[in-house]
Amino acid sequence: MKLSLPMPKINVAEFPNRKELTMTMYRIQEYYESPFLNIRNKVFSVEEFIDTHMDNNGFISYFHEWNGFNVSGKILNSFFRIFPVTERERDLLNAITEHVNLKDEYYLIAILNNDKLTLKHEYAHALWLIDPLYQNTAKMLIGDILIKHHRKMTKTLLRMGYDQSVVDDEINAYLSTSSKNDLIDMFDIEEYDEIKNIVRKLKKLFKEKLQAHELSVRSDAAEALEKAFKRGDRLIAKGIKPRFTIKGTPDP
Repeated sequence: MKLSLPMPKINVAEFPNRKELTMTMYRIQEYYESPFLNIRNKVFSVEEFIDTHMDNNGFISYFHEWNGFNVSGKILNSFFRIFPVTERERDLLNAITEHVNLKDEYYLIAILNNDKLTLKHEYAHALWLIDPLYQNTAKMLIGDILIKHHRKMTKTLLRMGYDQSVVDDEINAYLSTSSKNDLIDMFDIEEYDEIKNIVRKLKKLFKEKLQAHELSVRSDAAEALEKAFKRGDRLIAKGIKPRFTIKGTPDP
């Protein structure tokens, strides 16, 4: 697993295969939004998870259904505080604490290595949580979807295993980041023209907000570099040679 901080507050954990991804994230994600009431917001064991998700033929679909996971820092902190953690979960916690102060607001996205399509979808979830203006605007647009289409989308998402509490969050993420053909296939939408303007507006909103957050990263980096050079100027004025180090490059 490798963890990066591509934007303020947003941590991205990338895993080499689906086994490592799901074995690290399944209890955290189910604690947050499981459709099963005996698991969601409860402390549960691995056995309880298996017993809940396994069918009568001994099959568990969970571990090959999901390409990505997303969860807030608030939920993560709660999980790590009350659960006896596995080795994989402990490794994740250690990686997070190297990047962020757990007392600050943060967000975690977990995906397979270089899975840009899923990352885009998970960014929509992240913006939904950390940017109130984005969420409110998206909710207004989703509210304009015809009832028949919203019901069909809701039914599809619940059948896929999502909880009712995250339906609009998921509708926004899928409509903001998926292609026309994928949306038609996924939600069985015969009259795409009836939602195309809303989809266009959600995609535009997502693109603009994502770019704004990416620009803030470059702005923060430029500000930090400017401060570093100002410190260097002050040291030179005092007759001290400053030593700047770029990560991966040794000091001269």
